[in-house]
Amino acid sequence: MNLPPLDRTPANQKTTSPSPNVTQVEWYNTALEQHADAFGKKHPDSNVLVFDAHSVLADILDRPAKYGITNTTSVCAGYNQPDIATNYQSYGCPVPLSQYFWFDSGHITSRVHEILAEKLGRTLKSWRGS
Repeated sequence: MNLPPLDRTPANQKTTSPSPNVTQVEWYNTALEQHADAFGKKHPDSNVLVFDAHSVLADILDRPAKYGITNTTSVCAGYNQPDIATNYQSYGCPVPLSQYFWFDSGHITSRVHEILAEKLGRTLKSWRGS
């Protein structure tokens, strides 16, 4: 899997100098593709596959309503509380955690993981030819 759009984390959205920035993420993802390709050529008996998590997650960030996501710019302050699923409003969160893209400053929520896993599953099936 390549890197997600880390330039779009909540902290990076609040600054004029995100780190990593979009260029750095692109450099890494390009290098990963090149290394995977080179490894596959050097080891023709192997299957080297790179899943484009970046594009999937960027699509969710670009079109959140399609996925039932309403918040792509911040996190729920009480994300780590044991009753967050049922008591999110008491932590100042206007919507349930399932409607947030970001779980914390650099991780995605369970809902976004579900979407990513579903798309990964379809891609794996297509790679396998089923």
